[in-house]
Amino acid sequence: GGPVIWGKEARTPAALLREGVRWCLQQQCEQTVRILHAKVAQKSYGNEKR
Repeated sequence: GGPVIWGKEARTPAALLREGVRWCLQQQCEQTVRILHAKVAQKSYGNEKR
């Protein structure tokens, strides 16, 4: 697995999720979308530390 970058530059988790979902929808890979979403959610909550 290489760096998680879609497009020209790295973007915010929300933007990455959008692009990832878009790309996965084209390839029809629901499982990948779910896994990606879970990871992004965990990272977001972990970084916030409310």
